[in-house]
Amino acid sequence: MRQAIDALSYSPNRVAQSLSLQRTKTLGVVVESMNTGRFTTNPFCIAVLDGFLEYSSEADYQVKIVLRPLHFGIGMRRGEIDKLQWLNTFVYTIKNNGELEAISRKWRGLPLENLPVF
Repeated sequence: MRQAIDALSYSPNRVAQSLSLQRTKTLGVVVESMNTGRFTTNPFCIAVLDGFLEYSSEADYQVKIVLRPLHFGIGMRRGEIDKLQWLNTFVYTIKNNGELEAISRKWRGLPLENLPVF
């Protein structure tokens, strides 16, 4: 069998292997980018991605990196009405005094988008 492999210059096809094994040896990474499409320069994120790429190389995995827009959000447990009220008041205050606009321009390089009204 080895002679036939050498004679035909056979090399395994990753797609065919993944179909028969039902494994792709592919790792996906979703990286949030600034709305301008630039990759983050946060040292922690870069260190994590670097470690991820090093591991995947050693383990013979392919890596697919997807950049997606950075959306800001805050998670809160259901029923935390006091915290939700505080947060709404805080956002309302810094939006009306212009601080939120300044933060958006400083960190995103973009003017503040319209905020949802509930």
